[in-house]
This record gives sequence, structure tokens and C-alpha cells, in this order.
Amino acid sequence: MGRTTVSRLAARPEAPDGTLATRPCPCGFLGHLKRGCSCTAHQKHQYLARLSGPLLDRFDLFVEVPAPEPGALLSEPAGEASTAVRARVVAAREVLKRTPPRTPQTAPAAVRARLAHAMADWSLSGRGAARTLAVACTIAALEGERQPTTAHVDEALSFRRGLIELRVR
Repeated sequence: MGRTTVSRLAARPEAPDGTLATRPCPCGFLGHLKRGCSCTAHQKHQYLARLSGPLLDRFDLFVEVPAPEPGALLSEPAGEASTAVRARVVAAREVLKRTPPRTPQTAPAAVRARLAHAMADWSLSGRGAARTLAVACTIAALEGERQPTTAHVDEALSFRRGLIELRVR
């Protein structure tokens, strides 16, 4: 995997390709359970406006990571074992290798209709629709399916919801 360098004034931070992290607002406490945000609406708008739509459109997943509860980082992890997750990912990669590349034009009719609805209602761009479909195909493959369904598209869109909300704010 390559590295991405973002040039902004004197700073040149690097991250693995496809990775972007940002605070939710200038003070960093927007949505925090215990500390309140001290930013004005104008400050939040200016802060988020620095992230251009074309830049954000190139990311497949937008995931908010809340601050963990005290002690959560020190407790035993819950959930599936890494070996089980790895086996599912390897199987999904095999499914995706055997599936022809998917474009919005070649997706099932119901999936195309759901993407068209998202494009109209959420101002999802063509690139955003294609990337949403790619995520939907991956979700389907992780479930052992060869074709994405509207449920897979809805789940993929849920990962873009925060991106869409950023544009609307």
C-alpha cells in the first residue's frame, strides 16, 4: 500500500493511501459524551469547509469514532476472533476475484434505482455512486453473495452518511 501526502500550507502529513482522519470541529469535542463543544456554528462551518467535496468524494467509508469509555481500552476485546474475520475476508476476496468489475450501469435494476434515489436525495455524485456500489459489492462478498442487493447498498450508504451530513452543515 502506498502513502498519501496532503500539502497544506507548511504542513505535509502522510498517511496510508485512502486514509483521512480529522477532528469533528476545531475544539475536538463535538458529539463528546462528557465534554461539550465550545465552537461557534461559524467556526464549525469554516473548519469543515476546508475539506473539499471532490477530496471527500474519493473516500469509500466515513466512520465516526467516539471517545471510548474509561477502562474500555484496558478490558478484553469483545467480538469475533481475528482468525475468523481473516477467513471471511479471504473468502470475500475470492468472490470478488470471480465477479466481473461492477459499474452502476451493470448493477441489478433495484440496486441502480437505489443509487439513483441516493444521487437525487443526497446529491451523491457519480463517483460517489460508483464507490458506494464498490462497498456494497464488498459487503455482499463478505456475506458470500455474488450480487449486491439494495440492503447492501443501504449499508454502504450508511458509511457515507457522515460525509453527506458534512456537506449539508
